[in-house]
Amino acid sequence: MKQCADGEVKKEAQCLKCHDKNCKVCSGRDLNICLECKNGFLIGGKCVSKCPNTYRGDIESKKCIRCPKYCRTCDKEKCLDCSIGYYKAASNTKFCVNCEKPKLVIVTLKSGLKVCDICKVKNCLNCQSGKVDKCEVCHITMVNVNGKCLNKCPRGTFKKGQTCVKCTKGCAECLSLDFCLDCVKPFVLHLSKCLKKCPRNWVSNGKKCVKCIQNTCNRCL
Repeated sequence: MKQCADGEVKKEAQCLKCHDKNCKVCSGRDLNICLECKNGFLIGGKCVSKCPNTYRGDIESKKCIRCPKYCRTCDKEKCLDCSIGYYKAASNTKFCVNCEKPKLVIVTLKSGLKVCDICKVKNCLNCQSGKVDKCEVCHITMVNVNGKCLNKCPRGTFKKGQTCVKCTKGCAECLSLDFCLDCVKPFVLHLSKCLKKCPRNWVSNGKKCVKCIQNTCNRCL
């Protein structure tokens, strides 16, 4: 029985030529559908000289093999270039990931490569753009102090929303800009304010102003 040559397929005892000249084996039901290529790579029943984006040409199988998810170009080992809007994972640059999820940050490496990394600040919902160690939005129960999420504001500041605001000049500890609890030397506390010296009828005890006992006294010791 006569064997058909490469590029032909047997149908009803006849050898019919495949429609694609680069096709080695085609379907007997449809001569347009290639099953194996002589030259190039097979994709979707067609032979192509170069595989399209998101595919790589496999020399052994002569087929176009799909790249990993979100990958535009790749080789057998890894992704070479990510699709638009996706970035290499910092933990494994062989793969591309969606970096729009919360706590993920697009970071530029010294090499210039942009990768997707995870925000490393504890209790942070979203890091600052391009920085994995600086928080932009902390958990609602925390305050943001210089990019860190803390349980309370440090001494010398007071909580306002989710940020810490510096107390007024001379105030060491306060509840608001108008309510100081303790002053730094040489300031003394007087009616929730920090003054350089006590007003008339008041005397300093070293930390705060104490009212003179006698009402007629302008200055006391």
